[in-house]
Amino acid sequence: MSFQERMIVKNPVFSLGLGIGPVLALSYRFDTAWVTGVLSLLLILLGKGSVRLVKDAFPSAILWYVRITILTFWIALMEIVFEAYLPGLRDSLGIYLPLLAVNTFLLEAIVFGEQGDQNEWYISLLLGLAYLGTIAFVGAFREIVGSGTLTVIMLPGWTLRYVILTKPLQPIRFFILPAGGLILYGYLKAGFRLMVTRSNRRRVEEEP
Repeated sequence: MSFQERMIVKNPVFSLGLGIGPVLALSYRFDTAWVTGVLSLLLILLGKGSVRLVKDAFPSAILWYVRITILTFWIALMEIVFEAYLPGLRDSLGIYLPLLAVNTFLLEAIVFGEQGDQNEWYISLLLGLAYLGTIAFVGAFREIVGSGTLTVIMLPGWTLRYVILTKPLQPIRFFILPAGGLILYGYLKAGFRLMVTRSNRRRVEEEP
């Protein structure tokens, strides 16, 4: 499976319907969006690596419980680090930071079901990058259209933010509201479904 196929045909958000909560709640600003995507990618890789180290010590029947426990441990560690060094970003992520453990657990279940003959690390990396790319795109779109800015990073005492829309262009505040995010998600999901339909039709036409 290529990255393009994972991004369009089997997109975790728009095709599989996973991780919708963080996408809708945290994509009102670009920095919270891409940080959420990076944390999800790290959790997928850290969780997989940790499970590989301890899976022989547990029976396969309880391995999924071990997996969610390990993800919860990594989330708790991330919360401690964010609380100590990035309290502002921690407040922006809110309740959705601990909920990333559940989100990553579901993404890992998809990896387990799709593994087949492919390398599981490769599938996990593709899935994490696809989720990162998706939430970062939605976050950039919502902030640019809704606020007219693009916040790359916000640290204590320092913020990197670009002004994108200037007069006479005015931002549409509706897009940074939860309702705006939900409507945008609906349109993007319809667009992805259209692209998948056209891709499948093209593939059928090319077959001898």
